[in-house]
Amino acid sequence: MNDRKCSSCKSGLWGEFCQKTCGLCCSYSTCRKSDGYCSSCKSGSWGDICNKACSQNCSSCSKKTGLCIACNPGLWGSSRVNECNQSCVSSECDTVSGECKNCSKASTEMGNYPSTSTMTRDPMYISVTEYNLSELLSTDSGLSELPSDHWEDIWVVTDATMKIQVRYMFLLLALYICVKYADSACLNGYWGTDCKEVCEVNCNRCDESTGVCGSCRTGFWGDYCNRKCPENCSSSSCSKYDGSCYSCSDGWYGSTCNNACNINCRNCHKTTGECTICHIGRWGEFCNFTCAPNCKICDKLAGECKTYKNGYWNISCDERCSASNCDICSITSGECQACKSGLWEENCQKICGKCKSDKCSKIDGRCTSCQSGFAGLNCSIPCNANNCSSSSCSVNYRCYACQSGYWGTFCEHKCSKYCSSSCDKSSGNCSSCTSGLWGANCDNNCMYNCSSSSCIRLNGQCSSCKSGLWGEFCQNTCSQGCSYSTCRKSDGYCSACKNKYWGDNCNKICSKSCSSSCDKSNGNCSSCISGLWGANCDNNCMYNCSSSSCIRLNGQCSSCKSGLWGEFCQNTCSQGCSYSTCRKSDGYCSACQSKYWGDNCNKICSKSCSSSCDKSNGICSSCTSGLWGANCDNKCMYNCSSSGCIRLNGQCSSCTNGLWGEFCQNNCGQGCSYSTCRKGDGYCNFCKSRYWGDICNKACSQNCSSCSKESGSCIACNPGLWGPSCVNECNQSCSSSECDTVSGECKNCNLNRWGMFCENKCSASCSWGCHRQTGHCLICGNRYWGQDCSYMCNSSRCEQCSITNGLCTMCQHGFWGENCQSTCNSDKCLQCDRATGYCSACPPGRWGLLCQKLCRDECPCCNIKTGTCTLSCPSVSDSDKLAQDETQTVTIIVVAVICIVIIAVAFGLNCTIRHM
Repeated sequence: MNDRKCSSCKSGLWGEFCQKTCGLCCSYSTCRKSDGYCSSCKSGSWGDICNKACSQNCSSCSKKTGLCIACNPGLWGSSRVNECNQSCVSSECDTVSGECKNCSKASTEMGNYPSTSTMTRDPMYISVTEYNLSELLSTDSGLSELPSDHWEDIWVVTDATMKIQVRYMFLLLALYICVKYADSACLNGYWGTDCKEVCEVNCNRCDESTGVCGSCRTGFWGDYCNRKCPENCSSSSCSKYDGSCYSCSDGWYGSTCNNACNINCRNCHKTTGECTICHIGRWGEFCNFTCAPNCKICDKLAGECKTYKNGYWNISCDERCSASNCDICSITSGECQACKSGLWEENCQKICGKCKSDKCSKIDGRCTSCQSGFAGLNCSIPCNANNCSSSSCSVNYRCYACQSGYWGTFCEHKCSKYCSSSCDKSSGNCSSCTSGLWGANCDNNCMYNCSSSSCIRLNGQCSSCKSGLWGEFCQNTCSQGCSYSTCRKSDGYCSACKNKYWGDNCNKICSKSCSSSCDKSNGNCSSCISGLWGANCDNNCMYNCSSSSCIRLNGQCSSCKSGLWGEFCQNTCSQGCSYSTCRKSDGYCSACQSKYWGDNCNKICSKSCSSSCDKSNGICSSCTSGLWGANCDNKCMYNCSSSGCIRLNGQCSSCTNGLWGEFCQNNCGQGCSYSTCRKGDGYCNFCKSRYWGDICNKACSQNCSSCSKESGSCIACNPGLWGPSCVNECNQSCSSSECDTVSGECKNCNLNRWGMFCENKCSASCSWGCHRQTGHCLICGNRYWGQDCSYMCNSSRCEQCSITNGLCTMCQHGFWGENCQSTCNSDKCLQCDRATGYCSACPPGRWGLLCQKLCRDECPCCNIKTGTCTLSCPSVSDSDKLAQDETQTVTIIVVAVICIVIIAVAFGLNCTIRHM
């Protein structure tokens, strides 16, 4: 008998007795027998037992971490919440970097990188502007000691989605950040013991234990980066610790930049507010003085004019220049220094020639450069050649370049008609020829054998040859042995030969004994026809070689026929070798047949061995059932199960049912389930009902329906009992005497009882019981309202009223209105509408809002609104019953909703109490 434990489980089960079911999402419904671990999960699941769902954005995720391995189309990043740039073709991008696989035609030269508008915080993406580089490159960071020879130009993308050229240092910076946070337990953006708490939105990173931000995004400060920097901070940047600005925007000063500079200051000292730069046109310590009227900029301290408006001079800029056309003159003398555009001479009276930009020398009118089509010092003379390129010529009127098809000093000559495009400006020689021609003027035909009729312009030699030809003019034929009939143009050399040919020009034939090709340089066979060997394959292989195959260089067998060994396969393998095969070099057997051992498997195992023995020493691998020892010459103990005993020491492998110990000499405890226990120490895996303890020798309390195997404390009580030892009785007011086994709280109360233990009675005025937690009535009887239904309705004409405020919800017969204060609009009404007072039911033979109209003679009763005949006549009781039915329906719905709320609250309280 065995111990009933399963050695392996059927598909989909695990546990010592295969009593547990594998996770539904394990691949092929299989898991590890010892702990239910799934080796792989079905698509969309992850975790040790595949019980967790991948993110809905993943097409597949990591079994270990749940992070996305592949994204759904159009998404990227470690959490797969970033959208690919819309400029990506088919919205497809790299799942790690977000880089587009292909860009659409409408996209600009931004590169294949994602738009920052679609980026979220992702631990795999590092933005250049996200970190303060001066801090990261400090001595503390360790990056300041990086070797300078690691610098080189690369491309990265900034937050503005622009490509900028930066240094390789940013790659090292990214590597540093990865290493610095490698030991972090949480992904960036999360904190807490289980990394489920989310960092504040404006944190760059937060402390894993406290959630306090390490650094803030630009524009925020505080422990949790939840406070905005003052609006006048320069670049919206301020101290994380106190919110003080590092510097102020123009026009503001103070620690938080909340003080305005003097209105005339463009900028002032951050601490004192003293003006440092004035607005244009102002001067003085506080910029409170105005510069002279014609002065653009004046000295801040003295007010002297530094830059004046064109046409004015002296310290106060109040005098006009001496010449009317003068643009700039001396600030001290008023003498003209520069004329207005297009003028020159001492008093700026003369007009410049065709100068570029209309500017010429004030002294002699010379132009720096001329407008197109003009030449001379003053650019006043037109170029005299119509064929100049872009109508451009030198000072002496010679063309700098000719239009296409012309040459000569003045571009007066036409190029040869055989030139493919232009010709030399000085000689007229063609730059290139029309296809098939050569010579200075391209007036000679190329040789017929030239490839594409193309040849060298200077000497007519072919640029390349037609297939199968070689030589300067392609006058020679390549050897027939050349591969693809092609050879070198200069000497006919073949780069490769066809099968069966060899030599530089592939004009020699290989030996007939070669199986295919031979060496191109010496003709030696690359391989021989089966059964031959030698340089020229002219020797026969030995008969014992497998497939008559041998080494081409020495004739030794490549491999032997089955059962043979040796260089020429001249020796026979031992009969004990498995499959009669042995090593070719020395006859060594890799494995022996059953009952044999030794290097060559020529020794016989002991008869007591159950099957084989150790190949190296002959010791039995296993014994015949019931025996043990190196040579299997000892008998196992009687109490061992049919699986026998350990070969080395005789201890039982497993015990007969109900026994334990090394030699199964001890009895299992009587309380063990199935009378089975652990062989090593008698420990029971499971106890019979009402037993507990390691060996199930202790009895549970008589009030328990089941108890803990480890402590004996009750797990479940007998009906009507509760408490750790199940000695407390449930309150008799509990419905069916059922209560929580931990707290004793009633699961439900008997009718007209309330409280956790149903210890209180509902008010006698309650019509449908009361609230479980508060004791307030759920519904009152007719004409009453209030928590205890102790108040009369607000109007004596109410039939029913609201339980919360006493307002009428249904009037007595013959009345209407909010408080049922009015009589029906017609005394002919059987019943009237509570909101309008018009009749809702008429006596037989009448209809209309006031029941003032008579039905047709043949109709005993008719519809109150249309006057059409009906089969039955309404009565006061029918009308009352209809109103009562409506009220009762509303009442029932209200009661149902309240009951559902009570059950939900009670269930929540029970859950809360059980988890306290």
